[in-house]
Amino acid sequence: MSASTYLEKINVIYQRLFEIAVGQPTNFTPDTNPNDEYDVLLNTILGLAHRLQHLTLSLGIVPPYYPYQNCTQLVFILDDHYRIRDYNSEVARLLHFNPEDLIGVAFDTIINERSIDVWKTLLTDADATNYFCSRIELFFITKDRCLFPAYCSVSRLNQGTALLITSLITTLNKVAATASISTEPTAGFEGELEKLQNLHRYILEHLDEPLPTLRELAKLLGSEEHKLKVGFREHYHTSVYHFYHEERLKKAHSLIMDSSITLKEIAFMCGFTTYLNFYKAFKKQYGYAPSDLSRSYSNRD
Repeated sequence: MSASTYLEKINVIYQRLFEIAVGQPTNFTPDTNPNDEYDVLLNTILGLAHRLQHLTLSLGIVPPYYPYQNCTQLVFILDDHYRIRDYNSEVARLLHFNPEDLIGVAFDTIINERSIDVWKTLLTDADATNYFCSRIELFFITKDRCLFPAYCSVSRLNQGTALLITSLITTLNKVAATASISTEPTAGFEGELEKLQNLHRYILEHLDEPLPTLRELAKLLGSEEHKLKVGFREHYHTSVYHFYHEERLKKAHSLIMDSSITLKEIAFMCGFTTYLNFYKAFKKQYGYAPSDLSRSYSNRD
């Protein structure tokens, strides 16, 4: 088996682990080889996910869903000689430096040897163009000589010579615990909870389409409109439509950052019938327009 095939399998495993971490249900059933250790591991992970799902449903609880968001962690501004001109307070806190320690220091002195090679290659690419934006993994060296890994976005400021380096982390938003409705669930109660989870899954799998009405969703899932409306809010702490709306904007944000698909195409891929509606919703949600985002790939808009 080639290295690229193994890498694809590892990516699938990490994706499934992330889905379990955020409480996202999955119907993923892989074609597996019992003699392949990666496939065996993947089946073990999926088996644990299904057992956890069954356990929570049997207790009268919908498996919790943890909304996630990408947060800026480290921020550096480098001058035209790639020395640190400024940085945010998180840099000093996480890397254990005093506030005055890093100003004027060459950036490559706070990353390890493996990262320096990656950094030099990136600078070669950066020097070849005025517009530059790339993502790399760097290992920072803390003041006490420990390694701090971070995925970083590197771009130029206003097409000048200064570089902006930011690292992002994905955080899970803790939701309030949802107690079961009854300590002794009635017949069919577990089935109703499973329908709520199926509704949750349906929304996530159909973000590229307009959301059906609650009546249509109830018919599709074999439930009742009132039960879906009340149950979804009780267990996921938001309305059906609000959850759909936030998730499709999240998907749009990721597509803008990680692809070269045009903004109009992204709008339609995320269930918006017009670009204007997408633009207004995106700006209201994030406080900036879709076109304000720096893109890692060449922009075709």
